Amino acid sequence: MWVLTVAHCVVNDPKLAWDKEIVLKMGAMNPQTRHADKIIPHHGYRAQNKLDDIALVRLNNSFDLTTEVGIVELDRINVDHYDVIVTVATSGSTEEESLNCMNSELSILNLPLMSAADCRKIYSSMVYNHHFLNNKVNCVGFYGDSSCNGDAADETRPV
Repeated sequence: MWVLTVAHCVVNDPKLAWDKEIVLKMGAMNPQTRHADKIIPHHGYRAQNKLDDIALVRLNNSFDLTTEVGIVELDRINVDHYDVIVTVATSGSTEEESLNCMNSELSILNLPLMSAADCRKIYSSMVYNHHFLNNKVNCVGFYGDSSCNGDAADETRPV
């Protein structure tokens, strides 16, 4: 079984000496734990700019599929479309002022996909605005609702 995640959480981290140190836990009532067997970051990923910030993690054993643990089917969407609703899973803080806090529970949000022009306009004043000046990044959300404070999923990337 493979898991899709953001690369910056599983590669280029000096605290992670080996792939097997990455542990994935699924399920709230009956948690299941699996270890990473292999990690494959996107071939274009660079820690310096966070572009192509996705990775595949192969688990040592598959999770048992239950009512709490399932498989998410990834839709293929045309990145030129906007104002469509996309589903985002996030572990970022749900508190507006908690930028450094992570939520222990996964939240599911349905948010609109923004146009590239709106994304650039919103993020143009931010330090990392160069991340948004390409066609590989899609922004989701609207004022007051986003996928995170403290989660890497603020921007979504087509796969």
